[in-house]
Amino acid sequence: MRKLLATVMTLVCLAGCGGTKQFVKTYPGPDLPPEQLALVKPVVGVDVLSVDGKSSYAARTQLSVGYADVDMAVMPGRHRFLVAMRTVNAYSVGALTIELDAQPGHKYIITGSPDSPNRFKPIFEDVTDKPDRYCAQAGARNFTGCSNVVFK
Repeated sequence: MRKLLATVMTLVCLAGCGGTKQFVKTYPGPDLPPEQLALVKPVVGVDVLSVDGKSSYAARTQLSVGYADVDMAVMPGRHRFLVAMRTVNAYSVGALTIELDAQPGHKYIITGSPDSPNRFKPIFEDVTDKPDRYCAQAGARNFTGCSNVVFK
């Protein structure tokens, strides 16, 4: 009985200690197969305030109880992301707009590049051929199976 209780308590702690997984579908209508979509993951510290002017597609990567691992599905084509960045050493002044020409079947991360010593500006990085780079943004320590990200 003690062993069962210890196992249950360990599982509860593991579930509560990790980040939250979010999936944001940024297009109307029925779900589409992954090969027809692009996947976007903001790094921890980047909040997406809207996609194509729609705040209903917003996603936060830092929550009061830890980080949020976010995957955003977008249709192929040009999209506008309104983002804000907050990290220990860098920040964005207000919200910034960046655009992505999304390709079907590709994976992108939203990260930053130096704009000045203390400020970053957001950029997209295509990491389709770098599954570990994509997975690392989720804060994962073990990438096993992470490159097989699914949309549901």
